[in-house]
Amino acid sequence: MSPSQDLDSRYATDAVRDSIAVTGNNPFNLTVGGGNWRGARDSRSAVGHTFETFDNPILGFRAGFKNHITHNDRNIRAGRENSVYSLLRESTPYQGNEGFWDGGGAEKLARTIGVGLHDNIDLNNQRQGRVFAKAVANMEIGSKGDPWGIYDDALDMVYGEI
Repeated sequence: MSPSQDLDSRYATDAVRDSIAVTGNNPFNLTVGGGNWRGARDSRSAVGHTFETFDNPILGFRAGFKNHITHNDRNIRAGRENSVYSLLRESTPYQGNEGFWDGGGAEKLARTIGVGLHDNIDLNNQRQGRVFAKAVANMEIGSKGDPWGIYDDALDMVYGEI
């Protein structure tokens, strides 16, 4: 499948097509933070943040998930909580995302993954990592599935690199 949005995808609603995550090929809504990501191009500002944009959604997915894996590995090395809750707190702070947190978004995401909100997880474990990555990307995009048809290809790329 081509790494571009599948306009016939049942997940490509108007809201999804118009989202910064889709228009910027950035499924994780990765904000600019000094990373030198493969495939990154000029950033774009929206909703009070400056977001990375990518040449294609596979490279955007790769960057966003690798960012989560970096947080995952750092938390595990430091002996800190490494859960859906702690990982989301690092990438989806309360300020600016009040609706997600107050509306039980983190709890819903943990249930989707099949773990408790504060249960430790390891994104290097492909079973947990793949479910986590797809659920977080869908949450960020506002979709119930992969509007590009690239999630598995991007995850194969990430797991081939670690």
